[in-house]
Amino acid sequence: MRKATIIAGKEFKSYLASPMAYVVTGIFLAASGAFFGA
Repeated sequence: MRKATIIAGKEFKSYLASPMAYVVTGIFLAASGAFFGA
């Protein structure tokens, strides 16, 4: 189980290093704002 968390941590860090993370975060925040703010 320890190895799985290490691998997941590395994958998460590499995902945050890519520009796609900011695109997904922006879409999520826009959708949340539209859903909860309307």
